[in-house]
Amino acid sequence: MDFKLLSIDDIGMSVRCTNALHRIGVNTVADMFEYNEDKLRSVRNLGEKSIAEILEKIEYYSNFKGASAEETDDSDFTTEYFAFNKIKTEALELLSAKTYNRLVFGGYDTLDKFIFMSEGELMRIDDIDEPSAKEIIRECKRYLRANEAEIKAFGEKKKLETDKMSVYDIPYSDHRERVLRYVRANDVNVREMGISTRPLNRLINAGCFNMSDIIFFTEGDVEKLGGLGINSVNEILNAINKYRINHNDRLSAYLDGDDSALIEEETIENGIVDIYRSMGFSGLNLDEISKRLEELKGVEISYDRIKKVLGKLVAEKFLEYVDYRCYKIYPEFKEYYKKCTSVSDREKEMLEGRFSGMTLDEIGSRFSITRERTRQVLKKACEKIKKEYSEKTRDDLFDEDYYRYLYETYEFDHKDASPWLGVTDALWIYLEMTDSKKGKADLNLAIKDTENLEAGLRLRIKNYINRNKLYIDGKWVEKKRAELEIIVAKKYCADDTTYTMFTDIFNGFLEKEDIPYDESIYYTEGVIPTRRNRLQENRYILWKIGEKFRYYDIDGKDYTELLETLALENYDNIEISTLKFINDYPDIMAKYDIRDAYELHNLLKKITDGKHYASYPKLTFSKMPSLRFGTPDRDSDIFDVMVDNAPVTMEKICDIIYEKFGYDKRVIPTYMQCIMPYYYNGEFKIDYKCMPEERRTEFKKVLTDDFYSFDKLKKIYAKEFPDADTEEVNTYNLKLMGFITNSSYAVQNYHTANEYIIAQLTKDDTFDITPLRNRFADYGVYYQAFSDLKKNWDIIEYSADKFINIRKLNASGVTKRDIADFCDAVYEAAAGCDYFSIGSLRKNGFEHDMFDLGFEDFFYGSLLMSDERFSGQKFWGTMVFRRDKSAISTRSFVETIIKNEYRIDLYELEAFLKDEYGCVNVNAQDIVYKLSNADIFYDKELQIFYADQELYYREIDEIGGW
Repeated sequence: MDFKLLSIDDIGMSVRCTNALHRIGVNTVADMFEYNEDKLRSVRNLGEKSIAEILEKIEYYSNFKGASAEETDDSDFTTEYFAFNKIKTEALELLSAKTYNRLVFGGYDTLDKFIFMSEGELMRIDDIDEPSAKEIIRECKRYLRANEAEIKAFGEKKKLETDKMSVYDIPYSDHRERVLRYVRANDVNVREMGISTRPLNRLINAGCFNMSDIIFFTEGDVEKLGGLGINSVNEILNAINKYRINHNDRLSAYLDGDDSALIEEETIENGIVDIYRSMGFSGLNLDEISKRLEELKGVEISYDRIKKVLGKLVAEKFLEYVDYRCYKIYPEFKEYYKKCTSVSDREKEMLEGRFSGMTLDEIGSRFSITRERTRQVLKKACEKIKKEYSEKTRDDLFDEDYYRYLYETYEFDHKDASPWLGVTDALWIYLEMTDSKKGKADLNLAIKDTENLEAGLRLRIKNYINRNKLYIDGKWVEKKRAELEIIVAKKYCADDTTYTMFTDIFNGFLEKEDIPYDESIYYTEGVIPTRRNRLQENRYILWKIGEKFRYYDIDGKDYTELLETLALENYDNIEISTLKFINDYPDIMAKYDIRDAYELHNLLKKITDGKHYASYPKLTFSKMPSLRFGTPDRDSDIFDVMVDNAPVTMEKICDIIYEKFGYDKRVIPTYMQCIMPYYYNGEFKIDYKCMPEERRTEFKKVLTDDFYSFDKLKKIYAKEFPDADTEEVNTYNLKLMGFITNSSYAVQNYHTANEYIIAQLTKDDTFDITPLRNRFADYGVYYQAFSDLKKNWDIIEYSADKFINIRKLNASGVTKRDIADFCDAVYEAAAGCDYFSIGSLRKNGFEHDMFDLGFEDFFYGSLLMSDERFSGQKFWGTMVFRRDKSAISTRSFVETIIKNEYRIDLYELEAFLKDEYGCVNVNAQDIVYKLSNADIFYDKELQIFYADQELYYREIDEIGGW
């Protein structure tokens, strides 16, 4: 099977990578071979994670591309077996449903795509964790054992085909002279070919002593030797073919002009040994070794030959292979000195005592010398040992010297660090005896010291630094109660949780994570009251009555739209309950996932502090869920309600008070003591002050507007009739004048206030909403009318606060049906997108006739805002959507981008949000703030975001691969 012809749709890549490659004309595995890392970085919309995924696939299939015929190992034939037979993933019958789904959803629907992947490679597949990776490897091995016979038969058949191809495809006749030169340089005596006596004697008698004498023999040439049966002829031919097969790669390379193919393995081995004499503790990958050999020997040597020699050196323990690199092995000083001849038995005994932990004083006492003399003797002994070692091996490093840079550069407790670094205290003693001086630098910097410290050591240092931290959900967390509270609240308190329940959940979580009992972390009776107060003020929960709360991502959201809708700045000298807002603005509450008046009260208290959003000087927060603006007088307000609506029943006035102030209906009767003297015969009644008819007529003439608040009417009345009593402006007199009245306003020339508001919102073809919002935002009737018009696409916001009427669009030939078709098209185009904006869809090729209208993206986003299939949110100057009704937060949006990209620089992220999604008002500082406590990791020094903290450490540890 030719793997180069495989479609990239069938090799298990993510949808993001596959689509990006299709867009640039890469459709097959062969097409992918034309791209390296630099070329991939120039491809639009490919992040680091996607580039790494594609490069991994290129390397994987390059193994098939470059493998020689006779050296194609069994795993290649096995993979080809699965690919040829299209063995489905479901063939792994014992695979758990969870792991099977994760493989298939990730594109790994056939076994050839992952049958020989390592645990690390499997874990790079989305949602495949370590247990799943181990399960996959276990079940793959089980399947291989169960089908071993069939796979082996397939492999043997393919081997015969490739062997035959290797022997007869080499153009011997066309390169006779070079073939002969090669064979003579690598000749074999006929006596060493394993040929039986009869054919061997016929060759020798014919003067054929070496392979170079018979390499070009055909069947006819062998038969001409005479006296040979068919079996003997085949013996000689098989010996020739065997030589050709064994030398196929080198001979083919030599015929293609690779003169290095004449170099023997011993020469290559000596070259590698020479290279490592100057390497110290640094490692080299295959590519680096190849380049250095080429510089040393003057010819390029194939990877396969280098690998063979490296394998021999590893087996001989001259080198060790770790994380795709080869490192030279050095002896340990604490063992080497024992066989040295340059030091006396007395000196060896002193060294043994020092390495066993004896102090200089103790050793001095044993040998009756001073402490200083002991130090001098040990130092001199070390110098003699190192000199002898250097003369014998031409090396000057011992295994312990690997830690010398760490010891001399960074400050840490060496004894405390020993078990974490995997060393004994004898190591530090050796460094001290050989004149190393302790370093002073912060050990935290060592984790990023990739130039001087290799990955494995940095990982051990990281574990040592984090020894007092907890690793939870991909993050290292300080072992502090406040840090752990955030994690527990997020994991277990998505819905209402009592504080008492939370303390039990918190302690249970610590026990589940095997965190030993510690009074400074666990909840105890003594800290419960204190932590209650601390928790109540935290910015990741909404606290409510009854000591209940739930996790809420306060700092991860943008509240501009919420505060614009509530228009808190318009309230003065009034006390209201946040329940009024819950009732008046259900859509906005649903968008922000605010579930009751107590949550809204707590949220407003936490975001109107002047630090995060605008503060409101007139606003004070009373006991939940009351808000006080200015200096309200509740009795006076309720009295005014009665005056404006009398005669009115007890039930009706309670409804009016509830609608106007949002007070709990259960407590409204207790607020009505001030008006109870006016209650008799089932109604609240008051003698209205009558407005004289002639004054009523004059007053009517100046009231030319259709809508007035009661406050406005009284001001006009006082201005027109200075000597009159403003209490004459009441519902009774206003009704006589033809007004429709409410407890807050009066309307004329319209049947209802809703009818009037709709008329104001639809009278102009285009308009600015600001004046209307400022005038009517206090009235629930305005918000409801406004929301209904937007939902029905009767008015559409085409720019911030600027609206266009549908009739204007109708005049241009655009109907609501066209708008619905546009939304349908977006719904289809956004399939598979975690988040999208109009700008991001257009960048990815989405087109539609509606774009011919020439509006900015804001207009088209407004159309989607009114479609119930989408959830949308405005922030950073754009509208971001999901193709479902889940709530959107700024934090979750950006967090998803980071996780998809694997890693991204802060300013690259800022540019990406602007370029890809149109977030024109985004800034780096706000991104960092919004992502505080998010499920990602941010390196403040590098200013880079990582999908999680382990990926950050893994990147630091990344090194080149073979």
